[in-house]
Amino acid sequence: MTFYSRVVVQPELITKHELNWLKQRNIAVYAYLSVGESFSKSESSLSVNPNWNSHISDLTAAQWQQHIQNSALSLKARGFNGLFLDTLDSYQLLDKKHNKSAQQA
Repeated sequence: MTFYSRVVVQPELITKHELNWLKQRNIAVYAYLSVGESFSKSESSLSVNPNWNSHISDLTAAQWQQHIQNSALSLKARGFNGLFLDTLDSYQLLDKKHNKSAQQA
């Protein structure tokens, strides 16, 4: 990874020592954060993404929003330079019974 000025990592797979080692080499380290999906079913789960066998989350749910906010704050406290937000568009996989415009907002 030393060939790059920025990298995205799975935050649960990188140690504090590894993170510091990269940052000492002027490499910006971004933590991957899935905004629209989770591999754990919760009360915020609306459906399943069959491509990944993951749970599409209700982006309007206060519980899910709090989970994302807590995750972001935790990653910031660990010293990551920023976040790589993914699965922002997963709500588009929902069927017509779900309000996609509310998810998008």
